[in-house]
Amino acid sequence: MPGMQPIDRDVLTGFRLGDERALEQVFRARYEPLTEQASAALGEDGAAAPKVVEGAFVRVWGERGAIDTPEALEEFLFDAVKTGAARERSRRAAAHRFGGGANNGHHATTHSSAAPVTLDDAWQHVSTALHATHAPSARVQDELHDVLRHDAATHVAALAKRPAWQLPTAIAVILAVAIFGAFRWMDRASADQAVTSALASPDGRNVSTLAAQSGRTTLNDGSKVTIGADTKIRIPPNFGPRMRAVRLDGSASFDAVAAESPQHPLIVRAGDASIAATAASSFDVRSYPGDQATTVRVRSGSVDVKSLSTGATQTAAAGQAVAVTKDGQVSTPSAADLSEAFGWADKKFVVNNRQLSAVLPQLVRWYGLEFKTPDQSILARPVTMTASLESSREAIAALEKAANVQFGWEGKTMTLTPKK
Repeated sequence: MPGMQPIDRDVLTGFRLGDERALEQVFRARYEPLTEQASAALGEDGAAAPKVVEGAFVRVWGERGAIDTPEALEEFLFDAVKTGAARERSRRAAAHRFGGGANNGHHATTHSSAAPVTLDDAWQHVSTALHATHAPSARVQDELHDVLRHDAATHVAALAKRPAWQLPTAIAVILAVAIFGAFRWMDRASADQAVTSALASPDGRNVSTLAAQSGRTTLNDGSKVTIGADTKIRIPPNFGPRMRAVRLDGSASFDAVAAESPQHPLIVRAGDASIAATAASSFDVRSYPGDQATTVRVRSGSVDVKSLSTGATQTAAAGQAVAVTKDGQVSTPSAADLSEAFGWADKKFVVNNRQLSAVLPQLVRWYGLEFKTPDQSILARPVTMTASLESSREAIAALEKAANVQFGWEGKTMTLTPKK
């Protein structure tokens, strides 16, 4: 959040240790800009912005152990407000559609008649939520609340048309169905939060590779993982039959064993995506920090791919692929994107119409080749090439041809210059 005083590290330390005064300090410093962000995202539903921001702070409190820098705290709050606003828009749109559309003025009346929420009011709401006992997590409460209100909005118009004698029975049935569905939703949300907490545990371990390296590991459930270059896999301390989850930053191929029950799939968190394999399945995942999307390709079996921010889900069977962007959009990647993302699994380095400036970091990652470019104009040149990952000489030759450049040396430094 540019233009604001950074969060003090002493405040962050207090926050991580559970000091609510530190949380309140951050809340009061960030409430106004976050409310403006939520209001802009909500549009005509901007009156709900305080609720969205309050929810973001309740969530961040529950995840405080996993937040180790002021920047990470800022990012969490920004993303939580963005996600909360999207959920609120969706909920209100559903209520508007099923509650009578444009002819129903209740929605607008509620906004206009609501008293403005002061900063002190908002903090009191957060504080009250933090001290609620015997309640599910904030995220689960919010999603449960949304489910119940969605179901109520969906059925309210139909109820109005029923004969009077049918109303008690209809209401009872609707409530039973809504509550059953809501608690199923709550179970799924609780499972998601359990995975998030497990992966954030400081007692977890990392399996990682450096640039130009690859590796293999076998998880405790028997699933095998082939790891690409410059990759980190986070494994929680309680990984086992009931908690089969890892986090991936980079690229890897998974050969997952079948789950003992449908409730315990192998879950791979990568970027904004959560990939779940219940049956024995083989699949590839790529999600480096600079990538615009997390890409998944299924070689055998099937997986469910879900956006963590939007909840959008798509099942991919053998031969299919899914991409999840950083803002939660789910789509089918192109053949060119797939060849770039997973060429490494076939021991190939593939580039499809990228500028040289984007290719050079990839050469560092996959070959350990770092070049100096005295003439910066060549960085805009397009590159399309394929080379064996096992031959840096082949990669340099392919690069020279594709970008019309000349490889050379300046002392001990490798250089690329325009070909004469």
